[in-house]
Formats: sequence, C-alpha cells, structure tokens
Amino acid sequence: MDPFYRTLNALIAANRPAVVATVIEAVGSTPRAVGAKMIIARAEQGAVEVFFSIGGGPLEATVIEQGKELLAGGAPCIKEYRLNQKDPLGLYMSCGGSLKVFFEPVAPPDELYLFGSGTVALSIAQKAQGLGFAITVFDDRPERFALFGASASAVQVDWSEPDCLPDVQGRYAVILTRCHRTDKTVLSRLIGSGAKYLGLIGSRAKIMKMREELERELNFSSSIWDELHAPVGLPIGADSPDEIAISIWAEILQARNKLKQAAQSAAGFQATESEFSETELALSEYQ
Repeated sequence: MDPFYRTLNALIAANRPAVVATVIEAVGSTPRAVGAKMIIARAEQGAVEVFFSIGGGPLEATVIEQGKELLAGGAPCIKEYRLNQKDPLGLYMSCGGSLKVFFEPVAPPDELYLFGSGTVALSIAQKAQGLGFAITVFDDRPERFALFGASASAVQVDWSEPDCLPDVQGRYAVILTRCHRTDKTVLSRLIGSGAKYLGLIGSRAKIMKMREELERELNFSSSIWDELHAPVGLPIGADSPDEIAISIWAEILQARNKLKQAAQSAAGFQATESEFSETELALSEYQ
C-alpha cells in the first residue's frame, strides 16, 4: 500500500481526526506539483502532527494553520495561495507562482454505545450501515452478542457495578436495558458525563418516576435533565422495534448534524480571522 494511504488508515484506526491537504492546481513556479498531499492530524493536548509535505516554508506553515482550524470542526474547502513577495496579499516566497489546495477533513466514525442488547438495540445496530457510526453493545447477557454479528462490538458488564461502565464523553449513547432498575443504574452513571447524545427508552410515566427517584436519592439538580432525550426518538408514532429504532436514529442524526453545523459556523469565523492574520503577516514581511 502507498505510504500516504497506509498512514491515513493508521490514523483512522487510532481514532485520530485528520485533515488531508492536496494541491489541486499549480500555476507558474511552485514548490510541489498537482497531487502533492499532506496530512495534519490531531495529537495529544491540542497539538498536531504533520505527515508528508506540500512544499515547506510559509506555504506549508499556512496550510498547517488552516488544517488546525478544520480539525476543530469545519467543511471541506479550497484555498488559493500566491507565492509572491511583491504581492501584498501573497505569502512571502520567491517562487512567484500560485496554487490551490483542497482541504478535506477525515474523521473517524462516531461512537454509539448501546446499553442493553434487546430487540430494539439489535435493530438499531442493524440499521447503522452507511451512517458513519461504530457501535458497541454493553450487556450482562453474552449469549445475545452473537445476534449482532459484525454490526457491533460487544462488552459484557455487571449492571450492579456502575463505576465499571465506560466513559461516554464525546460519544452517543442510548440506554435500553431490560428493566427499570438497570436503566436507572446506568442513567445515574452516564448523565452529566459529557455525551454528545444521551437517550433513554421508556414511557413518560417511567421516566418521570426515575427522575423523581434520582433527584431524591442522589440530589440531582433539575437542570441536569436538559441533556437527556427521553422518551428516546423523534415522535413519529413508532410502535414496532424497527420503527422505534428508526425514530432513535433520526434523533441521533438530528443531534449530530446540529453539532456539525455549530462547529462549521465557529470554524468559518476562525478562518476569517486567520486569513486576516496571514495578510497582516505578509504585509509586515513585505515592509
């Protein structure tokens, strides 16, 4: 396999978000030709790691900064760079040409944790193909795991030990165990943990009872419930397990798209600021 794609595949397998920068147009004298690629990948503590090169110098430094912004959230985009010392809006380089770079964010699959392995959980997993989610099922009934096949990973847990449940920060999670008691145990562990989406299956009466119990037993504040989607799923009148699964997926995708739109809006504002800073840098260098 080509070293570039081997590196990209390794980053995806390690759940490391990355941005691929590709030269798609080169006019005049430029450091690299059309097709040159570079990867800007997220590292620890907000740092980035760069693989391969599209030319070095101010051009590459500027492309890396653009890649950093897209790592924070943003849509694919094309940027043009003029490599001319005499151009006040260009980069301070002596090449004299210009090029366009295509920036493509490459994110690992989102993670969806299903707490429970019943018929609704099975239907959710089976309907995940093409949606960009990696699914993990948690339950204390390992005999059910074979039903999920390749649609989900499976982890055996002990519901009586909530401290052993996984971290859901930055992930999507749905609670649908086989009884009220275990749903309540899992909810007490997961709510307020920073999930991108947290859903709980059940009737309104069940959910209100559970809320009252947790507020009384664990002194939960009323505001903590704002992040919980319960009853889980969009209200489409779902009845069968397959219909309920579809309503849950619709709500999860709605939540994910809202998060993406917010991130893209923020990234667009940051990009405007960055381009202005680059112009100021070019002008100061020119002076």
